[in-house]
Amino acid sequence: MKAHPKKPQPWAKCMKCGMFYDDEMINKKCLSCKGTVRSELRPDTWHECESCQATGIQAEAPCHSCNGYGWYFKDNLKMK
Repeated sequence: MKAHPKKPQPWAKCMKCGMFYDDEMINKKCLSCKGTVRSELRPDTWHECESCQATGIQAEAPCHSCNGYGWYFKDNLKMK
């Protein structure tokens, strides 16, 4: 099994579909659904997926725990 690199921590999230992005997409349209991407830079908001160790890959397929993102967003916090 080949080692996969960790995905970088996301810094933004689409308000409509929940897709994660880096800081370059803040205040732009989501590439998936055309919703608005908002920043989420507060500490303790993003968490590495324990199943795939933030790679997004598990058993050579997209991780079922995080849907291939490699990260979780703490949903109980409201977006800015």
